Amino acid sequence: MTIDSDESSGCRTGPGGLKWCTFSQTFPEGSAAPTASVASPMSTLEQSPTRTASISPVDSKLVARAEALIQIGGISGARLLLERAALGEHPRADFLLAETFDLNALSRLGIRGM
Repeated sequence: MTIDSDESSGCRTGPGGLKWCTFSQTFPEGSAAPTASVASPMSTLEQSPTRTASISPVDSKLVARAEALIQIGGISGARLLLERAALGEHPRADFLLAETFDLNALSRLGIRGM
């Protein structure tokens, strides 16, 4: 692998003609580097309103039925119920739905050939 370097521009050319450049900027002594004001992700999260969604009794029943189906190997039916409960933003539905696609979780239940 060869890398051609052009030190005057700070650019290099690597295999396949890929070119990358590095840049640095120096500031006169005694002057401060310019700063940018960027909001941190945490400050954005702290400002967003917290959602206190109530869990629908219908969604809770769907999740309970899906859990029962999973225990007896009815993965396809459980997925349908969990998809519906996930649309209602049930907190456990997303996790259980993901587990129905996890090969390790399915093998723990003794399910093969999904």
